[in-house]
Formats: sequence, C-alpha cells, structure tokens
Amino acid sequence: MSRFTRATVRPEIPIIVEEGPTSWGAFVPSVPGAIATGRTRDEAIHNLEAGLSLHFEVLHEEREQEDLALAQAAAQAERSHSST
Repeated sequence: MSRFTRATVRPEIPIIVEEGPTSWGAFVPSVPGAIATGRTRDEAIHNLEAGLSLHFEVLHEEREQEDLALAQAAAQAERSHSST
C-alpha cells in the first residue's frame, strides 16, 4: 500500500454562484453533482469547498482500492501462470 501525507492545495476551479429568494447556491460545472447552498454567498462557497474536498478524498481512496485490487489480480495471475 502506498504511503502518503495529506496536504491542502487550492486549485482554481471555476464555480457559479447564484442568489435565490431566500438563500445562495453554488455549483461546479465541471464536476457533476457538485452543488451547495447557504444562507449567505460566503456560506454557499464554503459548503461547496467542503463538499469538493470530501469528493476528491473519496475519489483518491477509491483509486487506491482499485490499484490494490489490480495488483492482487496481477499477482494471482502470475502465480497461476508460473504453477502451470
């Protein structure tokens, strides 16, 4: 398993922020489903940032699991191939 440390980066990701009748909304056109709301503009943006952070963390964890599964499958195939 890989070793890594967590760090915070601030990539520039364009977002859309809209004022509604009673709240604010924000979304990321390039990330399907990345939406957030808040009572204020700043709260909507903060909630969107928090959601994106969690989204990218989950993607990273899923990628690690996929890499591990591929490595295990390759090792199993190699053992099967060498025993024949």
